[in-house]
Amino acid sequence: MRYYFLDQTNQAQGPVEVEALWKLRAANVLHSESLVAPEGATEWVPLKSVIPCLDESVSAPAVNPSVKAAEAMLARKGLSPTGASLASDAPAGSGGSLFYWIAALSVANAFSGVVGSSAYFFFGLGVTLVIGAIGHEIGSIGIGVALVVNLMISAAFAAFGYFGNRYHLWPFFVGGFLYLLDGLVVLLMGSFLGVAFHVGILIFLIKGALSTRGIGE
Repeated sequence: MRYYFLDQTNQAQGPVEVEALWKLRAANVLHSESLVAPEGATEWVPLKSVIPCLDESVSAPAVNPSVKAAEAMLARKGLSPTGASLASDAPAGSGGSLFYWIAALSVANAFSGVVGSSAYFFFGLGVTLVIGAIGHEIGSIGIGVALVVNLMISAAFAAFGYFGNRYHLWPFFVGGFLYLLDGLVVLLMGSFLGVAFHVGILIFLIKGALSTRGIGE
């Protein structure tokens, strides 16, 4: 059984396993009166009704909760659970949201390439600019093919964001590796500032993966 809980904007966060609730409780992110909802439910119940032995002075030794992991989630999302009705089934975010930005700016880079411009967003993928530029050189057919290929690449990174925000680790490994390879493309383009941006984003992706691993354990 997995559960949702609320953030400070009264949005449903999760779902997470009951072990993750213990971790959040151990870090004082949740308390016995915090409201949670099982998957598929339409009403909130207090956390103490999910784990009857829970009180304000004890944690669950059998689960061996990771306080650091819970604190990382708190710092990343600014969580402060409050009582309210279930507002949405929106899943909790993790570092996966960065993939959405990469995808969106990669589309912009693709269009920049097909119009023959060398300007691009450092945050996005350099390879979409290169593919777009090649399509521009070929002509109308090349432009069409380049746009389709680049949209597929961008859609893949958007998918990494979708699954990453649902506490899957594989998007961070696959997406991070591909973004690392793109950093090499940017390096070959001679854009050292672009490389610096890629390194910074990779660091955030690693942190997101570590936090996701801590919450999901």
